[in-house]
Amino acid sequence: MTDLRKSNPEFNLARKVLSGFGEAKEVEAEVNLSEITPDRELDVTGEVCPYPVIAVQKELIRMEPGEILVEVTDHTISTHTVPDAVKEKKLAEVLGIEESSPGLYRIYLKKS
Repeated sequence: MTDLRKSNPEFNLARKVLSGFGEAKEVEAEVNLSEITPDRELDVTGEVCPYPVIAVQKELIRMEPGEILVEVTDHTISTHTVPDAVKEKKLAEVLGIEESSPGLYRIYLKKS
């Protein structure tokens, strides 16, 4: 039996790209994140991509410019995909990412 993972160049490329997501993305905040009172909080713990990206986009669309959304996730890859997606779609400014407890991340977003 052939192991398709070893012979498939697309699989190998995807694996290489995803290996870079092993660590949480660090976004240095210009403000003290603990002093920010979010207008909304979206808890997506236990969910994996693409759900955290889709959920945050839907929530941001319903928000007013200037409002603050905090997405709570335990999915390390989301610390990369969520900020990249909201920047690409110009939905929000990433204020910062903090690890509030081991393996639990808070992504602070300001609606554009």
